[in-house]
Amino acid sequence: MTHSADLNLLLVEDDEIDVQAMQRALRARGFQGKLHVANDPDRALDLLGDVATRIDLVLLDLHMPPRSGHELLHDLRERSHAPVIVLTSSTDPDDLRRCFRAGAAGYFIKPPDGRALQRTLDLILGYWRRSERPPLA
Repeated sequence: MTHSADLNLLLVEDDEIDVQAMQRALRARGFQGKLHVANDPDRALDLLGDVATRIDLVLLDLHMPPRSGHELLHDLRERSHAPVIVLTSSTDPDDLRRCFRAGAAGYFIKPPDGRALQRTLDLILGYWRRSERPPLA
């Protein structure tokens, strides 16, 4: 899977091990774009507010102090039109419902290993790349 070099992802994740796993999985899938990492909600909002940084897609972890991921999702939806995909360890159906009500474009459970993470990224990025194309005439 190769994605265009102009794709800008924002990973909102406070766990450095998960950040490194995402970086490895993206490299393994041939990702050529730019990965921006925000280790806290305020940094994520700063990146989205920076006119020099165009964000095409946000991957959001729900469990990040000091603000809940649900609050951050609401703020992200108010400040940006970039699709937000929740990538979390939460299997709570209430979290899923709340995220979709708040405007999440997708909700994925964090996979347990690197190979499964690569497959999840294939699904997320493959869907995103296809959905940005205009419909066939």
